[in-house]
Amino acid sequence: AEIFEITRQGFDFYEAFFGIPYPYHKYDQSFVPDYNMGAMENVACVVHSDRFLFRHSATEAERRNRANVILHEMAHMWFGDLVTMEWWDDLWLNESFATYMATLSMVSATRFKDGFEAFQQDDKRWAYWQDQLPTTHPIATDVPDTVSAFTNFDGITYGKGASVLKQLAFFAGPDAFRKGVATYLSRHAHQNARFEHFLAAIGEAAGKDLRPWAKVWLQTSGVNGVGLETRSENGKLAEVTLVQTPGNGDATLRPHRLLVAAYAKDAAGRTAVVRSADVVIEGARTRVPAFDGLPTPLFLVANHEDHAYAKTYLDEASLAYTTKHLDTLPTSFLRADIWSSVWTMVRDQKTPPSSYVDLFLAKAPLETNDKLLSGQIANLKTTLDVYLDDAHRGPAVARAQSVAAKAFRAAPAGSDLQKVWFGAMVGTAESREALDGLVALFEGTETVAGFQLDLEKRWAIVTRLSAAGHPVAAKALDAQKKADGSERGERAAFKAAVARPDSAAKTDAWTRFTTDKATRLDLLRDGMGSFHWPHQRPLTAPFTSRYFAEIVDATKDRDLHFGS
Repeated sequence: AEIFEITRQGFDFYEAFFGIPYPYHKYDQSFVPDYNMGAMENVACVVHSDRFLFRHSATEAERRNRANVILHEMAHMWFGDLVTMEWWDDLWLNESFATYMATLSMVSATRFKDGFEAFQQDDKRWAYWQDQLPTTHPIATDVPDTVSAFTNFDGITYGKGASVLKQLAFFAGPDAFRKGVATYLSRHAHQNARFEHFLAAIGEAAGKDLRPWAKVWLQTSGVNGVGLETRSENGKLAEVTLVQTPGNGDATLRPHRLLVAAYAKDAAGRTAVVRSADVVIEGARTRVPAFDGLPTPLFLVANHEDHAYAKTYLDEASLAYTTKHLDTLPTSFLRADIWSSVWTMVRDQKTPPSSYVDLFLAKAPLETNDKLLSGQIANLKTTLDVYLDDAHRGPAVARAQSVAAKAFRAAPAGSDLQKVWFGAMVGTAESREALDGLVALFEGTETVAGFQLDLEKRWAIVTRLSAAGHPVAAKALDAQKKADGSERGERAAFKAAVARPDSAAKTDAWTRFTTDKATRLDLLRDGMGSFHWPHQRPLTAPFTSRYFAEIVDATKDRDLHFGS
């Protein structure tokens, strides 16, 4: 029922936004097993992975993600099918546009009004990560052949491209953006077109030449940093300046249109925006006179409402206040913005990883938005498993596990918070005490009010027990295989088997990954994802050199998805 509801809402939104009725006679959505992508549009027929037909008690975050995929593929019926890119070098525009429009339609037409919070935590986080790797590349690149095209299905094509289109819509103005898109689609309906046609239509609607903007945004690589410098006199702001740093890649300064907001206590004693400024940054330093004379606020936010694609940093006073009062900040979007800024500072080594762990353990249990919490748990796992050295990791994991277990049992019965904290509890269970707690849940000797231990959650426990080499792991795996003989169960069982801390099991799995051409990729993929565990580093270390020695031969006759 929900899939049909989202589909109806999407049709209503897109027909109104584009000013063009749905152009085909039917619309099929097929959910299939063994599908290598999340979904793929064809004219009037979208193919989805069957993992979007949930067999577990799905969270709102999972339902929101499914709605996003449905709306992404539907956008392609107009942008991609009615008007098709002329060549693969505009693949980024096709995917970026659908990614941005899916979020816009979700916020505008469905119950998922927090879509842009998810966009900030998921799409943009992916983009920032990919854009800071040594392999960063411009959004728009020359694509001589289809093999080259497939290598660009990444966080820059999807996440950064969509973020830049979000910035374009704000830079040109939302009305001009909508009018320009409608003009582009009607002008080129049932034809091929290029990015310059798209940009020209929006430029016409906005009355601006957008080509200089497009050149620095699309033909250069890397992500800028944006921070605030402030000076106060006699309890009032005397000067506020936005400072843009070149960043990595091509180290290019770019134009950004963004909102700067000052927060203070309002007449009712609530933390609120007391003044905001709409600013266009053109170079390294941009003064913001709108704040001159304002009583010194509690804190300032440089990219209010997240319109700009840039890493934003908090000034020292704002960082101190917002992290101390994080749980009482007035909106989940603002809290997500502060979490994101702190995470960025960790990644850029402006603050130590342990500070993020400390902040999470202090403030995450007070967070009431389960979707925001999910994103921070993912950041916590990266911090624990990648950024902390072994000496600091063990104690931090133990602290995180204790907090997660307590929060799981304290969460409202049957709530999404309960499900999210369960995932964090399983993901940090390494001590014998923590693992025995999972066994008690699995065997039913402990129950938690309102919590449904469905198939997927049972498999999560089995995999964790298997990875830890717990004494009952083999017995639990056998029991779960008998309880779930489905195709998904088969994959989950293989994943749990590969996780075992056993040298022979790792060698057998490695051989299968590199030589097995008969088994479907879905099964192999789940096993590959369960091969490495932080506490198994001594066991998996020998495969590091083998990886570099064998990767070329293992992938030379296989497709992109296997290679990934």
